[in-house]
Amino acid sequence: MQKIIYTDEIPDNCATKGLHPNLFPDGWREIDVGEFAQSEFFTYSPTHVEYRQMYDSNTDGVPSFRSSPMVAARLFHFYDGTGIAMSNEWWDKKVRYFKFGCDHKYNELSQKESRDRSISHFGMCYHVYECEKCNYIMSQDSSG
Repeated sequence: MQKIIYTDEIPDNCATKGLHPNLFPDGWREIDVGEFAQSEFFTYSPTHVEYRQMYDSNTDGVPSFRSSPMVAARLFHFYDGTGIAMSNEWWDKKVRYFKFGCDHKYNELSQKESRDRSISHFGMCYHVYECEKCNYIMSQDSSG
């Protein structure tokens, strides 16, 4: 069981760090219920949860409160700087689903590449991947 507590601390890899509280995080995109059903939401626990009321931004990065509709959503942030969000359409009795952050495209690093870059790599059943878009490093042990 996990306990949710309030904090003002925002992790460095957070998709909304340093962003105006009324703006969409980078990589914001709507997904369908099928993609949501197969998302990280059901596999990983969020590192933090946030509620936002978001508007498109003007060219100067300021929310355009008068010229775009507001999207209110609960954002579930994951360890890798990505996340899932949900927004309800109260009167239509519908839920909309979103993803945000990088849409990772991983390439595996060899043991030598990892070692040369001071990234831990523990051998045969250990895999280290780097996202070619954002350079996020993910590793996993595939041994049973």
